Amino acid sequence: RGIRRGTKQSAETSAKDLIDKSRKAGDFLVRTFEVYKAIKSFFESSKENFKELSAEDQEKAELLQSFLSEEDISTKFRHSKKAYEELKAAIDSYLKDLKAEVVKIYTDIFNELNEQAETRECPKDEYAQQDYTINGIKNLNSITSLKNKRLSADNFKTIQLDKILSYTPAGQTAEATKIYRVASGISVITTQVELDQFIGKIKGDMEKILADNKTIIIK
Repeated sequence: RGIRRGTKQSAETSAKDLIDKSRKAGDFLVRTFEVYKAIKSFFESSKENFKELSAEDQEKAELLQSFLSEEDISTKFRHSKKAYEELKAAIDSYLKDLKAEVVKIYTDIFNELNEQAETRECPKDEYAQQDYTINGIKNLNSITSLKNKRLSADNFKTIQLDKILSYTPAGQTAEATKIYRVASGISVITTQVELDQFIGKIKGDMEKILADNKTIIIK
């Protein structure tokens, strides 16, 4: 009877261990699947951003692509999870710095626009809304889109300045404007003579515009 009792207890212990292991395995699979879904979602939404990262980070993106195409995800799971975390951190850092830079550029632009609008008694609804524009930049999560915003900042400023200067308060005469592109016709200066000629041309062009009683918008 003693042997039977010991055998029964041993079987019960083994069964309990098996159940515990099964539960742990089940919990691991649940956690793994949640991470897998997060990696897949991140990969699908970050394809354009990957192109803006370093060659080393792009290799990590390729690892994720390979991982997501596997039938058995267990073999590459640990390395893929690490690559996912590193890529996410890299993109978040890139976006944070770039976004701060672009927001500052547009904030400085609006400081100048608002000053010009106040001088000319131009209502703020006659040109781009600052809060709407800045919040739109803050909500961008595409590195390429943020770079395009940075590249188009000067053009944005020119368009908005033109709107402000074109505004005519009741009873007043409209202000004539002229857009002047400083770099028009030249892209490289290598000598003092070329510099003097360039400055002389700009001065002459602007003097003609002012002589026509037009306000110069520099682009």
